[in-house]
Amino acid sequence: PPPPSPSPSPSPSPTPIDPSSSQRLLNAGFSSGKAPWELVVRTDKNAAATWSVNNGVANVQISRSGTSSWHIILQQEVSLVAGATYEFSARMKASGNRRVAMQVRPVGGQSVDGGWGTPTLGTSWSTHSLTFRAPSSRTYEIVLRLGGDRKSVQVDWARVVGEGGDSSPVPPPPSPSPSPSPSPTPIDPSSSQRLLNAGFSSGKAPWELVVR
Repeated sequence: PPPPSPSPSPSPSPTPIDPSSSQRLLNAGFSSGKAPWELVVRTDKNAAATWSVNNGVANVQISRSGTSSWHIILQQEVSLVAGATYEFSARMKASGNRRVAMQVRPVGGQSVDGGWGTPTLGTSWSTHSLTFRAPSSRTYEIVLRLGGDRKSVQVDWARVVGEGGDSSPVPPPPSPSPSPSPSPTPIDPSSSQRLLNAGFSSGKAPWELVVR
């Protein structure tokens, strides 16, 4: 009888793909205000900050920075699929050159593999991203760590998409509001002489002498 044929090598398991590969963040461009984004400030670490949203831009004003980036964080929770690869990107700027940290972690846990980056921001809009793999199907925190520096930070867009997912371009950053044009000086539609009997050719009226 012929010798036995070698057993075929098993095919490698395909990398899991998130069946919903579109944008996973809600209110990614802050067009609907703050929710479900949350600013967490560790006042017990001597940090103090407030935030507002205006015209689709989140503005984080920092009065006390604390001593570490995690003392002030802007975050949102999302559900991700085990083994799937994602990209987390955000467009930001600051009131001066400074570093921030981008982090992806299970709720209350440590950064996942690839889920950490420390980009430097300037005073112009710039987009920063990192690619990570979700180790399990669960809820994760998408985090921007802003503590450790008092310079304010603005965020106008963030995105978490699965591999091969939504590649549509991010909307352009907001343009600065143009300075209002000065109001034109009013012009009297009747630009002719307004005084009556200006040359006193008709006597006194309507001129009047007032003596106190």
